[in-house]
Parts: sequence; C-alpha cells; structure tokens
Amino acid sequence: MAEKIVKLDAGGGLPECQITIGQGQYGKYQTFIWDTTGHDPKDVMAGTNDDTIADKFPIRESKSPTIKKVGDLDKRVFSWEIIVAAFA
Repeated sequence: MAEKIVKLDAGGGLPECQITIGQGQYGKYQTFIWDTTGHDPKDVMAGTNDDTIADKFPIRESKSPTIKKVGDLDKRVFSWEIIVAAFA
C-alpha cells in the first residue's frame, strides 16, 4: 500500500484523529505512531465505539509523550488497526 503524505502547518497545533465506525457496527481500534526509521511503534489511542469515551484524540504517544509540537511528527508514520463486526 502506498504511503499518504500529509503536510502540516508548522505553526499549528497537533493534528487530531477521529475514528468513526457507522452503519450500526461494533468497532475496536488501536492507533500507533512510529519513529523516524519506521520502527518502534508507540500507542497513541485504543478504544471501542460502544462506550462513552470520545474517539477523537491528538496524534501523540499515550504514555510519556515526546511529541509536543507539529515538528515532532516530521518523518513519522501514523497507523491504525480496526476490527469491525456486526452486532448480533
């Protein structure tokens, strides 16, 4: 799969990600930020769409964040895993 490169305003705040799983489906997700060499993924956020916790969050590590400004995202990769299932 080809990479999609995003250009961000260096003077702006950290970008946010919002996970939306619709059509009455149940979904579980986990997101990651990878270092500049494409290794060592760190958790950003994980959750489900059937709780009361918002599925919108800034893109930075969830534990001991080193990403504090847009420039810290340069050359990093943001990825996600999502499992979707129909309610029974």
